[in-house]
Amino acid sequence: MAPPLTHSEKVQHFIEWAARRGISRRAAAPPFWRLAWRLGYKLPPPHFLSFWQFVCLLGGFFALGWGTSFGAFMVVMFWLTEPTWREPIFLIAFIIVLIPASLAAGACFGLGMAWWSRRHIRQVRLPSWPDFPKA
Repeated sequence: MAPPLTHSEKVQHFIEWAARRGISRRAAAPPFWRLAWRLGYKLPPPHFLSFWQFVCLLGGFFALGWGTSFGAFMVVMFWLTEPTWREPIFLIAFIIVLIPASLAAGACFGLGMAWWSRRHIRQVRLPSWPDFPKA
């Protein structure tokens, strides 16, 4: 019986397996995961995340990025327009609207991407991470 694979060997085996099934190297091992692996975190590749882990991870990053960029854009637009927009009450109201809008956008994006990834994973018949090399 062969000795169990180390985490890095298992990841490399998955990347090769994914390439044989038409999954690109960047999709099988995105830059964020490669960085985490180099830092010593033993995360499974993104294809092995659960539906809700996918929603939270992708939706969270999207909400943070969208909220930050849209918020910065709107603050600059407010600052360049009418001076009454510079009143603190308008900025507070803007923040009260921005946060739920960012969370809603992140939730929609996360749910959509998680649904798409689950559908794709079913098509390639991906086993679970603990069972991966054996399957």
